[in-house]
This record gives sequence, C-alpha cells and structure tokens, in this order.
Amino acid sequence: MASALWGLVWGSSVAAQSVESGLWYDRVHAGHGLDLHRAGTTLFGAFYSYGTDGQTRWLWLQVDDLADPSGDLWQVARVADGLSLSAVGRFSLRRTEVCTDALSRPGARALRQFEFELEGTAQVWCVEPLLPADSHPLQTVDGAWYDPAEPGWGLFAHHYLRPDLQVWTYRSLYFHDADGRPRWAFAQSAWSEADLTQRYYTPVAECLGCPPPVALTSEVGTARIHLQDVSPEPPAGSNPALIQLSLDGDDFLRETTLRLLSDPIQPSGE
Repeated sequence: MASALWGLVWGSSVAAQSVESGLWYDRVHAGHGLDLHRAGTTLFGAFYSYGTDGQTRWLWLQVDDLADPSGDLWQVARVADGLSLSAVGRFSLRRTEVCTDALSRPGARALRQFEFELEGTAQVWCVEPLLPADSHPLQTVDGAWYDPAEPGWGLFAHHYLRPDLQVWTYRSLYFHDADGRPRWAFAQSAWSEADLTQRYYTPVAECLGCPPPVALTSEVGTARIHLQDVSPEPPAGSNPALIQLSLDGDDFLRETTLRLLSDPIQPSGE
C-alpha cells in the first residue's frame, strides 16, 4: 500500500518486534483502533478513526520496529498527480501493565498506552489486541495487501479462530473517495472458501474517540478477493480482487490483483 509511499526503506537494525501485529483497540473507544503490520525492521499500518464530519478516516504510520515505537501520523490524500503526504500528528505506543484510566480490562493479553496528538487534541488510550491469538493455517495470508499498479490503497486481512472453532476473517479496505480523502470500510464473516465475497460496511462516529452507534453503520458494497500467493513476485493473475463500494455517491471500483506488502506470517508450530 504505502510501500508504495516510501518503499518501506526506513529499516533499522535495532528492531525488537515486541508489538504484536494485528488489530488493537480501546474498549472505551470501540470502533477506532490500530491495524499494525511489519516488513523487515519496519512497523507500519493505519490508525483507523473518523474525521470531524463523523465519516471514516485513516492515517498512516511507519516507524522503526522498536519495543515502544513512536512517530508521526500521516494523512495520505490522493491528488491529481498522485499522492500527497502530510504529517498531521504524533503518536507513541508504550507497554504498560495498568491503564491510566484505571478501568479493568479482564482477559487482555497485552496492554499498550497509545498517546497521540492530532489536530490540536491530545488523547491517551489504553489499547489491547482485538482478535484471538490462536494459530491456524489461514494466517499465512494475513497481512497488508496492496496494488503495485496503484499505490496508496490496500487491504489489511486477519483470520482468526473463534471459541466455537470456526475460522472467521476480518478485512479492512483503506482507500480514497472521489475527493481524494482517505476512507475505510470493514468486512467480517465466517471463512468459507479462499475465493471469498464479503459485504463491507462503514460506521459514523460523533467525535474522535466516540464509539460509533450500530444504527449508523451502513453497508457500502462488496469485495470478492482470493488471497493465495504471498511470494514477492506472484504469478500473473494471482490474488485477484473485484471491489465494488459506493459511499455517499462516490464509487470505489477496482478489478485488479494484489501483492503482500508485509512479511508473510508463519503460524506457530509449523
């Protein structure tokens, strides 16, 4: 995706890789969160949240993969001649055992203090991994996928095992609307086949940090995506994607093939 943006060339030889990749969220601020991945010694991903108009918005982060990473939050806008990047805030993600809000998070397998400054507002959230950690074979196609022919948008995929032993997949599309603004939509369903069609949704939130009401979550379209080849140079036609989204009259329509940007995941025990 934004490999694309910087070629993921910010690598450092002092990586600790102690931040678990995947989705992180704060129970107090459900519906917002971090979608984290890594490539080599770089930690990257999206801070998915909402703009002042309540519509979905994502910001890019890309930093050295340290034990307690920090860096800039970048707005990635699509303009006539490509992409425009601007630093709009700062963040840090520090290990903690107790949340500063003093609220209990029973069952959390890890906690991080997510501090950020954005558009004149400073907030401190306490985030934890959203999805179960159980390992299974489908995690080999987890990660950040992008279109080499059109940098700047992508699909972040996560597969997980529910307590009933069903495999589910959670996928987010990070893209741009007709005005070039960064938007996101999510899909979550049981995994039934590799060539999977899912319905995608976008929530609306009343403020940065406000949990979006279920009643304000709308279906915005479908995507049929077949994730199969995680090699750096997959054969032609591998990982086909047919995306058909419509947000407030803006259509995001793509028929293309995807390539894995993040490091392939090897499930434990294999």
